[in-house]
Amino acid sequence: MIKVLKLFLVALVAAIVVVAAPVVSLALLVWGNKEESERLARMGEIVGVSVLLGDVLLFLAWKVFPPSSVRNLLHPFTFVLICGVWTLYNIVGGVFWFLVMNAVEDSKTAEIALLLLYAFGHLTLLVDLCVLSRCKMSKPLYCWLINYPAACWFTAMLIEIPFLAISGFVVPYWRWFPLIVLFGALALSVVSLFMTIYTPRSADQWVRKVLHWRDVVDEPASQRVLSSSPQRRSLPSSSTPPASSSATSPHEKVLRIIQITDPHLGSFMSVARLRKICEQTVDLDPDIVLLTGDFFTAEAYQPDQHALVHALEPLKALRGKTVACLGVCP
Repeated sequence: MIKVLKLFLVALVAAIVVVAAPVVSLALLVWGNKEESERLARMGEIVGVSVLLGDVLLFLAWKVFPPSSVRNLLHPFTFVLICGVWTLYNIVGGVFWFLVMNAVEDSKTAEIALLLLYAFGHLTLLVDLCVLSRCKMSKPLYCWLINYPAACWFTAMLIEIPFLAISGFVVPYWRWFPLIVLFGALALSVVSLFMTIYTPRSADQWVRKVLHWRDVVDEPASQRVLSSSPQRRSLPSSSTPPASSSATSPHEKVLRIIQITDPHLGSFMSVARLRKICEQTVDLDPDIVLLTGDFFTAEAYQPDQHALVHALEPLKALRGKTVACLGVCP
């Protein structure tokens, strides 16, 4: 309990700092400008209504309707965390929306386009946070239409936070600054999404780390590793070790290990994707397979869908070679 309280206090302080920096920056920007102050006040009202309506919908989704309400009996902080994410997003997004609208106030077409963009981002994130309470794996169509856009939009808002802290000093001299930051952050979030959901078509593109191990009983284990070199190169599908990692002396051995860690089954790691990785693992016929935990997100918790069972099913072909442990995250 003490550990949870400490984490909560750290998160609270961090949230205050994150919110305070944009607020101070905005205060400097609108200081003494009555028109800008009134516009900022209207933005604050819109953010307040958005937070209130969103929290009501999230309460209904996470605390009233099953199955999330059953799960929350074991995790009372889930609802608070979800509402905290929504509130923080609205504050940061609202502040940046105010700055962006100021940058394009001379163009009604640009204002409408950006307003539709922000509305779409808000809607997808709210829907995604509510649907997450079903604790079920999402269909690909939902991922592409709702989940992935929501993830990109929320990530972009997080990237914008440090720029908000200096916007009050930059915008008076360069009003396009918020707009450049917005689309730059969106571009980075799209690249990040691609890197997250990308899976190599074959194990040839996997990263291999070669460890040369000397089997000398009298030496401490820490001194037996002769070299370590992570390399991205082709891996043979047979059990024969590659020539570059073959034993160079009678005292060295070659052990082929594949580690699958932190899959976090959910929108970014579907059952089909993890199953494909397991099939590639079987094709490589390693000596040992290590499954090192953190298998679930909230979407995979519903027991009757057997998401993890279906995803890891190909590893039955390596019975006796597979070792697994649970992760530390709930």
